[in-house]
Amino acid sequence: MENPQIKPSTIPLPDAFPWGVAVLAAEDGTVLQANAHLQQNYLESQSENLPLEEQFAFAEKSPLRGVLQQVRSGKGWSGRVTPLKNRHGISSIEVMIHQSQTDPDQLWLYTLEHPSVNGAVRVSSRSELKLLQILLDNTLEHVFFRDGSGRFILTNSSFDRDVGAVDGSPIGQRIGRFISDESAEWVAGIDERVLSSGQPSVNNVAEFTFKNGTKHWLQMSTVPVRNNSGVMVGTLCVARDISDLKRTESELRNAIADAKAASRAKGEFLAAMSHEIRTPINGVIGASELCQETELDDEQRGYIDTVIQCGNTLLTLVNDVLDFSKIEAGQLNLEQLNFDPETLLEEIVEEFAQMVRKKGIELILSCDENMPRHLMGDPTRLKQIFYNLVGNAVKFTEEGEIILKAELVERSKSLATIRFSVVDTGVGIAEFRRDAIFNSFTQEDMSTTRKYGGTGLGLAICKELTELMAGTLDVESEVGKGSTFTLEVPFELSANPGIEAIPFSAELIDLKVLVVDDSKTNRDIYTRMCEGWGYRCEAASHAGEGLRLLEEAFSADDAFQLVILDQQMAGVNGLDLASLIRSRPDLKQLKLLLLSSSLNRSESERAETLGIARALSKPVKRAILLEVILETFGVGALEAVTEPEPKQPSPPKADTLKLRVLVAEDNAVNQNIAKRRLKKLGHDVVVVVNGHDAIEQVTQREFDCILMDIQMPGLDGYEATREIRRIESKDGLKRNFIVAMTAHAMQGDAEKCLANDMDDYVSKPFRAEQLKEALDKAVERKVTHAHLEQHGAFMPSKTLHEYYQSLEEADREDLIAAAQVMRRSVPQNIVKLEYAIREKDIELIKFMAHTLKGVAGIFSDRNAFRLGGEIEIACSEGALGKAEPICREFIRDLDQMIEDVEILLKSTGESEED
Repeated sequence: MENPQIKPSTIPLPDAFPWGVAVLAAEDGTVLQANAHLQQNYLESQSENLPLEEQFAFAEKSPLRGVLQQVRSGKGWSGRVTPLKNRHGISSIEVMIHQSQTDPDQLWLYTLEHPSVNGAVRVSSRSELKLLQILLDNTLEHVFFRDGSGRFILTNSSFDRDVGAVDGSPIGQRIGRFISDESAEWVAGIDERVLSSGQPSVNNVAEFTFKNGTKHWLQMSTVPVRNNSGVMVGTLCVARDISDLKRTESELRNAIADAKAASRAKGEFLAAMSHEIRTPINGVIGASELCQETELDDEQRGYIDTVIQCGNTLLTLVNDVLDFSKIEAGQLNLEQLNFDPETLLEEIVEEFAQMVRKKGIELILSCDENMPRHLMGDPTRLKQIFYNLVGNAVKFTEEGEIILKAELVERSKSLATIRFSVVDTGVGIAEFRRDAIFNSFTQEDMSTTRKYGGTGLGLAICKELTELMAGTLDVESEVGKGSTFTLEVPFELSANPGIEAIPFSAELIDLKVLVVDDSKTNRDIYTRMCEGWGYRCEAASHAGEGLRLLEEAFSADDAFQLVILDQQMAGVNGLDLASLIRSRPDLKQLKLLLLSSSLNRSESERAETLGIARALSKPVKRAILLEVILETFGVGALEAVTEPEPKQPSPPKADTLKLRVLVAEDNAVNQNIAKRRLKKLGHDVVVVVNGHDAIEQVTQREFDCILMDIQMPGLDGYEATREIRRIESKDGLKRNFIVAMTAHAMQGDAEKCLANDMDDYVSKPFRAEQLKEALDKAVERKVTHAHLEQHGAFMPSKTLHEYYQSLEEADREDLIAAAQVMRRSVPQNIVKLEYAIREKDIELIKFMAHTLKGVAGIFSDRNAFRLGGEIEIACSEGALGKAEPICREFIRDLDQMIEDVEILLKSTGESEED
């Protein structure tokens, strides 16, 4: 209803205007007139005289009454109001109200945003900017936009709050006002890179010091900002506060450091325990072995045998616990050595041969003919796995057979995957226990009444070792029917496989062989072996079938020439079958071989009586069986093609040498054992109790070998060795051969000993064989030194021709013969050395340097001999970078030596000989 006191405006309002326009009554704000935009989008109806307060909600701090009063006083007003009739989801709108110039009773209202475009309301730039500011203010990151001179154009509340600019806006100011000079300089460096390159700089991390006294770790990304014309107008920075992340990182770093310290402490504890436990065991076993060598009656010998057996059992248990602890502590390291897998398996089978004979079961080895002859891996740890698996199979098998198989699964240019299986006919494993047996301290039978002993660590260690080799270990089993453990491991193929020396003879091609064995596995194995050697082979499962095949072949004029007989066959055994064969005139000329799992004197004697060529104990190595066949037919194996060894002047005999040995050991028991053992081997011994005494002895007399204990009071073995090496270098003394003796058994101990300039390493408790092996190296060193000293390697430098002229006639002939071989072999070996350098194969470098050094000694090339020795030392220390430049000089010297040899051969008229 129209208010008679208010005069409606007579001014026509612009309906085509895209923003809202209205005329209000100055007294109460009643809408007197409104244009089409305002009526259609914000007013409740299109009628006049609508109360403004029912169309728009004003803020509490700016109520409509106060706004009208301000406008009537002649002051305009602008601010945000909320449309109560919201047709477009617009939450607020900015409006401006001022008094009419012509009629003070009328007010004009204008909307300042959200215009109508083509009949639709569009969100304006002012609103978008407002929305952007709201979004930025609600982000956790610091966001700020600066112009090309580095002045702030836009910041968000997070930045304002942290820099302390909440009350005063940073707009128009530079960042240096809010952060330290050092932090501002860091930001300026980033800005310079971004503005000069036009490329973003992301995820830069630094600790910022704000001038309000706070510090924050920020991860900042800065991107260039361009206008529509592509001109760079400033930079936009987003900085994330990562102070909490940095604190967490610091805590994690401290935790890792604590864990490493704990691991080191655990490793040191294991090393100490290894030493403390092995030292008394060494005394027990060593003293018992020495006692065995004295005169004992049967009762005393029985007691000593029991002590040794119990000591070995205790040592096995200790080794299991230490191995498992080393694996848990990450202290166990695998070596990469060249090994022959078939030879390794044959050695394992040979070790268990006596044990299976006593139990009356058969241990069979089956190797794939396609399996590579040489692989790279850790043969010692691989043997450890097989000792455990085969040992368990023997323990749990009372009758039947155990088969150790090896087959090639996959082969590439550099890798070969081998599947090993240990199959037994033993008691088997219950299904619910199969996974548990690989857990530590767990056995298939965990009851207190269990039949079989052990720590329950063996299979757990096997599993861990297999995984360290990147392989898998699984088991299939059925109670009462046996078990199959399958080990599948990838190996690198050896880059230096060595010379294949498998004997072969063309004279026995098509040799016809009959295998008679009641075990199908054995028949298959021996058949494959014979076929691999080029023989024709058939098999029979019992004596009757064997005789039938022999007679049929004779009748067909294609008689067998060799029969391989198994002794342990049901019904008619091997010797009985041999007797039947010898009783038939047409078969008398057959060659017979007997294989027995329990070969004894009576069987051997009867075999000889029956004219059997050889009686062999099973399991038989492949190479041995072939050698026996060749020997039986009187055929010599053709040697693998190798270069003939040059005839050299005979060196002193190693077995006639007596060594002067210094033993540095603080343990009285070990002193006594070492002294007695060395004297029994015929060597002179001096014993000292610490490193100081060892150094004093070295300065007073020469020793051929020093056995140096690592843990000694006062001065340990490492320190003593370093001092001895210093004295040798200073006084020009002969280098002593030092062998480290330690009861430690941790990763890196051997490497640490060699890195500390020791020559060899023996782990305690050492056996007589280990000690003798170390001493043999000392003997070899002494022999080589004496030989080379005698024949020129350590003589004053001479030309090769001068050296040749100084020799006796016989020695000249030897040198010429060696030269003929050298001129062919050395260039090939140099190529191998260069290959090893390219591949950074430190073991092959060391091997080739040793080989070529020996050749240099023969031809009196003192410099090459010295360089070869330096390369060996560098490789032993693991210093590849040190070895490489010496190798280059070594190769140049060897090339010159080859030229000198060619000149010598021409001067003696021998240049055309091969």
